[in-house]
Amino acid sequence: MLHTLKDKTFTFFDLETNGLERSSAILEIGAVQGTLDQFRAQDKAIRTFHSILYFKGNLNPFAQAVHKIDSDELLNGSSVCSVLKNFCGFSQDTVLVGHNIISFDLPVLSYHLESYGLSLASKGVLDTHVLARQYLKLPSYKLSVVAQFFQIPVLNAHRALSDAKTASEVF
Repeated sequence: MLHTLKDKTFTFFDLETNGLERSSAILEIGAVQGTLDQFRAQDKAIRTFHSILYFKGNLNPFAQAVHKIDSDELLNGSSVCSVLKNFCGFSQDTVLVGHNIISFDLPVLSYHLESYGLSLASKGVLDTHVLARQYLKLPSYKLSVVAQFFQIPVLNAHRALSDAKTASEVF
């Protein structure tokens, strides 16, 4: 399997949202992109994508506490449509990877992409949450627990770019 993945480009991504529903507003998108060799070498050629999205609705207090994103950041965020278009371009023709993306991030992202007539053109999807459940015996499969198992420090948990980077190290 590793041989077939060696030459692929991966986009590890994460969303932070204003709730847990498929239709919840996306507050932040973070991603890192590169080949397995680039990630192993911590190559400077790894590309990053990060954006806070414009949101002026009622910020869920739980989401605000968990993500540490405040209303001012969101009011100064980028337009949802332009961020989604840019992310589609950034991730095009790559393998999408993330922690719990099959159950959460991709359905939320797809919901918002569809509302703007956009879609992802990826070369496949891998979920580190699914892989961890399949291969590891842990008390929990949260990203922080899986990272701790591999002795990977978790910095700025529940911020999109940091979680995307952590998922890339777990993978």
